[in-house]
Formats: sequence, C-alpha cells, structure tokens
Amino acid sequence: MAINFAYDIVDPTKVIKSQLDSARVSFKKTRETASTLRKRSLLNAISYLNNVIVKKECVPMRRYARGCGHTRQARAFGQRKGRWPKKSAVAILQVLENIKEQATEKGIDIEKLDLDHVQICRAPKIFGRVFRAHGRVTPLIKVHVTFL
Repeated sequence: MAINFAYDIVDPTKVIKSQLDSARVSFKKTRETASTLRKRSLLNAISYLNNVIVKKECVPMRRYARGCGHTRQARAFGQRKGRWPKKSAVAILQVLENIKEQATEKGIDIEKLDLDHVQICRAPKIFGRVFRAHGRVTPLIKVHVTFL
C-alpha cells in the first residue's frame, strides 16, 4: 500500500522519503525537536541530535514551553527555555539514518541532502493507560514522524 505524503514532490529521483508510524514518544517534545531540524542538512541534523542525546546542545522549547526551565544552551536559538528530549531524538535519528541509507542506495550525495519537509502528527490513541494523580487515567498518545 502506497503512503500518501502531505508534500508535493516535483522530481521523485531527487527526493528521499522516510516515515516512522506510531512511535511511542511525546508529541510535544518530538514536535519541538523536529522543528529545529527544518532546512538543515542531513549530516548537520544527525550531529545535532547526537549532541542533544549527550546534552551538548539543547532543543529550544518555543510552543510547548510551559514549566520548562531556562538553560544557557538555548541562547544559540534566541530562546531561553530548552530541554534535552533523548527519546524523541533517538526516534528522529532512526528516521534520519534510514534516509542516509536510502540515499546511498539511490546514489545521491549525502552531503547535499537537506531536510525540506518535516511533519509530526499525533497518532491514534492506544489502549495503554497512564495513571495520574487523584485517580485520573489518560490514554497513551503516539506520534507519526515524516521527513522528505
């Protein structure tokens, strides 16, 4: 079954698509992480995510920043709030490594690849539950990750 993408591809020989469905990571943190990767080169994005995992660089929190602490590393992005979402970074890194492998198979130069389209969508809620305070229960929410 073919996967539909929310991006019009002009020349399919020059575009590499990769998608991760129903990843069990936080939507808000993954959205913030992916938004910093827009218009970056592939190798730059991979090195940035590796730095996020070892806490050398942070992910600036722009939209979902309520309750987030300040860090000096966020000044590189013109922000004050930042986090180091390891689980989201590992999930996105998995997609970028897949893009890297597809590029070598197609014969496309990896150094010239840029991330033009980055899309993070909420996946359907699953049966798993997160138990909260005062007897509340909320469903687990997964994420779809798409890169072109």
